[in-house]
Amino acid sequence: MYPDVRFFLEFGHPDKLLPMLREGRIDFILLDEFLAKSPYSGSLEEFLFEPVVEEEVILACSREYYQTHIKGEISYSSLSRQNFISYTMDRQFLNEWCKAHFSRSFTNVNSVMTVDNHEAVVSAIMHNIGMGIVTTHRVMEELDSGVMIKIETSRPDIINTISLVQILNKTPTLAEKLFSKFLIERIQSLTAQSGQDSP
Repeated sequence: MYPDVRFFLEFGHPDKLLPMLREGRIDFILLDEFLAKSPYSGSLEEFLFEPVVEEEVILACSREYYQTHIKGEISYSSLSRQNFISYTMDRQFLNEWCKAHFSRSFTNVNSVMTVDNHEAVVSAIMHNIGMGIVTTHRVMEELDSGVMIKIETSRPDIINTISLVQILNKTPTLAEKLFSKFLIERIQSLTAQSGQDSP
C-alpha cells in the first residue's frame, strides 16, 4: 500500500531500546512490561504505554525432566536446585516468577544454557536440558499433550502485558501511525487465532 515507506527493526532488552527511544533513534517499541519493571530501565514517566496483548508467563519443563528431577516436589528449596535455561544472561523473568510464587528470588541459579529467544527456550526444555520461563499460548500443544509440564503453586500465574511504547509528548508521523496501527491489529489477530485473546 505504501511502497516508499522503509522501516528498520531493532531487537533488544529495555536497557538498550528505551535509551534509543529517549534519544529519538527509534520511533516506538513493542515491550514486555514484565521487563520494563527492571531497575535498569530508569524512569518510565516520559513514555506512553499502549497495551497491545496479554500473555500468561509460566515456568515449565519436559515430562521426562519433571519425573527425573522434580518428582512432584514444588517448593522453593526443590526448584532452586534445578537446571535453568536463561534468556541472554538475564534472569529477570525467572526471578519475577519466583517472587510471584514464593515472595523471594532464586539465589545462585544453575543456568545451564543461555539463549536469546522463546523458541530456543522451548527447544531446550523439550530436550530435557532444564526448566525455563515460557508463555502458555506458545506451548499450548506441548502442555495439552503432556510432553511439557507447567510448574504450578497455589498462587496465580503472572500475566505479562506487551505494550506499544512511545515518547509521551511526541506527535507520531503518519508513517508511524499507520505502521503501529497495522502492527497492533496483526498481533491482536494472531493472538486471537491462537486462543490467547483473554488469558
